[in-house]
Amino acid sequence: MAATDPSVFPERPPAVAEWEDLLVRLEIMPRALRNALGDAEPETERLLGVFQEMVEREAWVGGWLERAAGYGSPQPALVPDPDAEWLYRRFASLRARNFAMVQRRGLDVWDWAGPGPTGETVSVYQLFIWLLQRDADALAAARGALAGPASC
Repeated sequence: MAATDPSVFPERPPAVAEWEDLLVRLEIMPRALRNALGDAEPETERLLGVFQEMVEREAWVGGWLERAAGYGSPQPALVPDPDAEWLYRRFASLRARNFAMVQRRGLDVWDWAGPGPTGETVSVYQLFIWLLQRDADALAAARGALAGPASC
């Protein structure tokens, strides 16, 4: 089970290589998700829920990054009754934006910190490790949703 409190992770990566590895894993998540879905019809309610959570989490991380960079908070975009494809594309778009926001700034982002998902102060590195764990959980949930009804 993934940690719910990102502050349990180290504040900084031990080396630049670990930071770069982390960024690569963040960048490839949309492709990993698309590959996990394959040719399946993703219009199940369970899968829509997984995608909705991913979009909400990624938007929250984007807001965190905006505040850490000194830009303030973005306004959320409301979409009535999104389908799975729209949610997937929205997630991929938000992830690409979040990735670009830190990738182009170099190592200066290591100093970014702010309130984490449970209110504690976390660094960008801690937040991203936490996000990668959420990605793994989301991939597992998406595969489970495609596999059929949950067993008790």
